[in-house]
Amino acid sequence: MVRVAGCESQHFRPDVVYGPYVSRTNDRGLMQVNAVHAGKFAERGWDYWTDAYDPMKNLTVAREIYDTQGLRAWSCA
Repeated sequence: MVRVAGCESQHFRPDVVYGPYVSRTNDRGLMQVNAVHAGKFAERGWDYWTDAYDPMKNLTVAREIYDTQGLRAWSCA
């Protein structure tokens, strides 16, 4: 996952939108979490459009995605 995060976020930059190896689907933050997962942020009282840049919130949701989809959720995997 460390390699995936480094690749997806252009060397661990939490401010990245649309990392270099992903589609143009509003992917954001360290793990380039896609906008289709905005509900996972909302379930925690967070807002995808602003909180996806928070490394801890991004990683929390990314872990949930990983637990259900594995590495196939990331194009850098």
